Amino acid sequence: MTITNEKANKQYVPSFRIEDNVLIGAEETHPGCTNIGELILDKLRNKPDFVGQIEIAPGKESTYAEMKERSIKCALWLRKHGIQKGDKVGIWTGNHIDTYVPVFASLYVAAIICPWDDKVSKMSARYCLSLTSPKMVFADAESVENLVEAAKEENLEVKIVVIGSLPGFVSLTDILQDRVIPSEIDEFRCTVVDNPHDTAMICASSGTTGMPKGTELSYVSLYNSITPIEEIHMINEVTLTVPTIRWHYGLTVLFELIMSNAKWIIVSNEVAMDNVQICKVVQDYGVTWLGCDISFPNRVLKYNILQKYPMLSLKKLVITGGLLTKQTQEAIAKMLPHTQILNCYGLTDAGGLCVSQEKNSKPGSCGFVTKGIRIKIVDEKTGQVLGPNERGELYIKSEFIMNGYHKNPEKTKSAIDSNGWLHTEDIVYYDEEGEIYFVSRNSDFINYGGIKLSPAEIEGVLETHSSVLNAVVVPVPNEMDIEHPMAFIQKVIGKEVTEEELHDLVNKNLPDYCKLIGGIKFMDKLPRVSTGKIDRKQLKLLAQNYAN
Repeated sequence: MTITNEKANKQYVPSFRIEDNVLIGAEETHPGCTNIGELILDKLRNKPDFVGQIEIAPGKESTYAEMKERSIKCALWLRKHGIQKGDKVGIWTGNHIDTYVPVFASLYVAAIICPWDDKVSKMSARYCLSLTSPKMVFADAESVENLVEAAKEENLEVKIVVIGSLPGFVSLTDILQDRVIPSEIDEFRCTVVDNPHDTAMICASSGTTGMPKGTELSYVSLYNSITPIEEIHMINEVTLTVPTIRWHYGLTVLFELIMSNAKWIIVSNEVAMDNVQICKVVQDYGVTWLGCDISFPNRVLKYNILQKYPMLSLKKLVITGGLLTKQTQEAIAKMLPHTQILNCYGLTDAGGLCVSQEKNSKPGSCGFVTKGIRIKIVDEKTGQVLGPNERGELYIKSEFIMNGYHKNPEKTKSAIDSNGWLHTEDIVYYDEEGEIYFVSRNSDFINYGGIKLSPAEIEGVLETHSSVLNAVVVPVPNEMDIEHPMAFIQKVIGKEVTEEELHDLVNKNLPDYCKLIGGIKFMDKLPRVSTGKIDRKQLKLLAQNYAN
């Protein structure tokens, strides 16, 4: 059976099809065996006067001409110091006006980009060094002491370049101040990449359930991540995104900005964590495209931030990172009638974006399968491929999924089956029109007497209360029922809510087996990992203490 999606609105038909319950995105082509760096350099060379970056705190900006010269200078320096195709280069820094320099330079010389946190403990530094074994690391000055100690303990020789200033170390500033003959800049060519499936970068997985795995992603995968996608593209936009290059999204957006001729407004880590300041930056700098996680619309609504900063310039709000409920999407759309609200789904292991909302998408969905991607929903027990409105584990197949987990063939084998399908451990379903809905992470499910409860569904109900800023539901071990659901609640500042009110809210809106019999605990602040995502692992450990 073959189904081609057609909506009542004949002016718009999403470009995918369904065959035997497999959702198939439009065919995708890539440029073949080439270093993506050439595409980036062409863009920089063709629009030299364009201001591609504005860093608001120091008031700095960069034109494409400056970005071209600085990144090529760094690439020439890398070659001079022996960095060759396939060598690994660590880049441990946050978002600032020179973040792109070692990233682009590494790509130009076909080194494998290995990003990490901008501030690292010695334990974290040791883990990253043992995982990736880089020949060189560009690191913020605050992390150098721990980096040096970690390298000694790992018995690893690594050349360190300081981003900032530190006596006794070469700095990125030193490299960029070196005199280079102008013809070297003009005649510079990227290292040839023979195989587009070679690894271009090793990105960290989320790490919410343990130490991150190193996800090997190819040049083909990188190309797919940085080419504009219909509807959510940032072509010619003024953009604001806050994830650092430690994460796949933050890394690839550096390239997508150039491919889209988009201007990036760079904010400090402090501003990035303050939703009021984000809205102010959008308003002050005329931001038209804003990327955020699902916590942003929730906070904007609960704190009425838009009354002071209505963000009238904003044309697109692109949301990722978890379950965006129908109620929340409808509410934020009502508050931002001039803005297109677009929810998306992707993951590092799959090479980034896989599902995206388009015109006429239903609120609360993730949208439709994107170009070059195949998706099927599989029953976890039987392995049967499921049809519309049947919940199961999401499998993804494409040319863009990871090559594997670096130095971890066992995990790779368990994640990608013999037919090339990536098992995501995410529970989803799709409707009759092929629109996909995220339910929960499989690993997050709570086993209550043999019934699998979705924390995300309970959290969605709890967060409808005007006094609840964030809700996280985790399992509490129970001798009789295996696990009970417990909720950790962060309240909106200045507002109150009782346990009884929240119990009543869940009991009225969900089946009896969703009752929070594990209890409700209020916290002033929920723990978070370095990406800003809530640290469920830590909350699960806290919940175990309540069971003892």
